[in-house]
Amino acid sequence: MNNESISVSTNNERASDLVNEEVSLINPTFITKSEKLPDPPIFNKIRKNLRPFITKFYFKLSINQDRYSTKNNKVNYKISRLDENIARIINPFFRNRIFTTFENFVSFLKRIYDNTYREHTATTKFKNLR
Repeated sequence: MNNESISVSTNNERASDLVNEEVSLINPTFITKSEKLPDPPIFNKIRKNLRPFITKFYFKLSINQDRYSTKNNKVNYKISRLDENIARIINPFFRNRIFTTFENFVSFLKRIYDNTYREHTATTKFKNLR
């Protein structure tokens, strides 16, 4: 543990009684947080918005991981980026700590809101272009 101290003083008579003393600094390191990325838009059940939402969400939690240092912070942030109806559906899973990892959270969203027939949909759209 670092027990450095600094001397603090002032010419103001009223404040001098309060600050004319040595102040001990315990671990005087300054923590600089990462530049805050914009929040991803609220996910609103629209299937085409899921993948961009997941990508932006992943970047946000990766780059700003120092801003969400605990699991509870991450869980709360995840819930805050879902619209009211989705949050209501997913809430029991959060309470039971099912979504402790980002991967679990994304997997659950994909199972509910992703296009499970992505390949078939792409093939059909491609055929309709002809």
